[in-house]
Amino acid sequence: MSYLRDEKNKVRAEYLKKRENLEKEYLDAASERICSKIASLASYRFSKILLLYYPIKGEFNVLPLAYRALKDGKRVAFPRCDAQNKRMDFICIDDVSLLSPQSYGIPEPPADGEIYDKRMPDATLCVIPALVYDRQGFRLGYGGGYYDRYLSDFGGTKIGAVLSGFVVDSVPKSRYDAHVDVLVTEKGVISFYGT
Repeated sequence: MSYLRDEKNKVRAEYLKKRENLEKEYLDAASERICSKIASLASYRFSKILLLYYPIKGEFNVLPLAYRALKDGKRVAFPRCDAQNKRMDFICIDDVSLLSPQSYGIPEPPADGEIYDKRMPDATLCVIPALVYDRQGFRLGYGGGYYDRYLSDFGGTKIGAVLSGFVVDSVPKSRYDAHVDVLVTEKGVISFYGT
C-alpha cells in the first residue's frame, strides 16, 4: 500500500509543479474551449443538473459552464466538504456569488442550502477535477478521496475535464479509484462508454 501511495505522491508532485508553470493566457483559452466542448455534449443537453467544482490555482476554469447552465435553465450544485468526516455533499445554488471560502479555503455553497440527492441521479452530469487523468479515464486527485467516495454510488454521467498536457498513459490506481465516462480536454473528447 505504501508503494502505491508513494507512486501517487510522486506523480502529484510532478504535475503540481507543471501546473504552477502554466501561463494565464493559455489556461484561460483552454478553459473556454473545454467549457464549450462540455456544453456541446448530449449528456449536457439532456442534463437537468450539473455538479461542478470551484477551480483552484491551475485547474481549468469551469465557472463559465456554471453561468451557462443557469442561463440554460439547469440546476447547478457545488461541493461542500466535511473535513472532519472526510465526506462531501453537493449543494444546489442559483447564484455563483453565494460561494464563499470554507474547507481548505475553497469557495463552497452555504451549509443551509438544498443537498443534491444522488440516489436520484437521473439526467445529472458531474464534472470531476483532477491533477491528471489517464487514457482509460482514471484520475489522480489531491489524495483526500472525497470524489472516489462520493462517486462510488453515483449513477449520473461522470465527466473528467483537464488540460491536454495532463493526460498520461496510466496513473497509479487502487480498486477504489473511480473512473469517468467521458474525458474532455481543450483538444477533444474521449468516451469510455462500453469499455
